[in-house]
Parts: sequence; C-alpha cells; structure tokens
Amino acid sequence: MDFKEPRGRPEAEGAARLKTLMKKEGWKIYRTHGNLYQRDFPDLRCLHKIHGQRWVETKSQTGKLSIGQGKQFAEWAEYGDNVWVLRDEKDYQWLFGQPNWWRFV
Repeated sequence: MDFKEPRGRPEAEGAARLKTLMKKEGWKIYRTHGNLYQRDFPDLRCLHKIHGQRWVETKSQTGKLSIGQGKQFAEWAEYGDNVWVLRDEKDYQWLFGQPNWWRFV
C-alpha cells in the first residue's frame, strides 16, 4: 500500500525513511490514522512473514505519546498486545526487542 505522509508532521521525514527500510526488509505496512474512530491508535500496523506483526507509533526525535496513547497502549499491554515507538530507520532494530512504548510517555 502506498500513501503520502501528511505535511507538517515533524516525524514524517524519519517515518518515511523507516518505512522505506522496513519495506526493503519484507514488511507489509498499513497506515492506521485517518479518522475519528482511530484516535490514539498507533500510526502503523506492520506484518512480516517471519517476524509476525507489530503496532508501530512514529515520533520525532523529541516526540512523546499523547495522554490518550499512553493510556491505550498500557491497556493493550495488559491484554498481551504491544506497541513499538520508532523515530526513524536508525531505530529499526528496536522491533526485535521488548515493546518500548512506555519510554515515550
């Protein structure tokens, strides 16, 4: 699925580089944002034939989760679903470690 990044988002450039690398590494990426019903959802739903699925939230180098995201991601973690926060392609290896959303609250 190809899509354009919204303009004016500080994390857009890093997120674009991250997605380029992920696609090269075999990830299928779906953008989740776009309407009121997806409020506080992570930015991306990512699937890989070997590594499985990941929810990914992209942030700028100084970005933090919103209060709503922090609450939602904590609730998901209680039920065994998790979110990885990545800033750009340099953070790609974080996908293979423990979920790290709580570091960005």
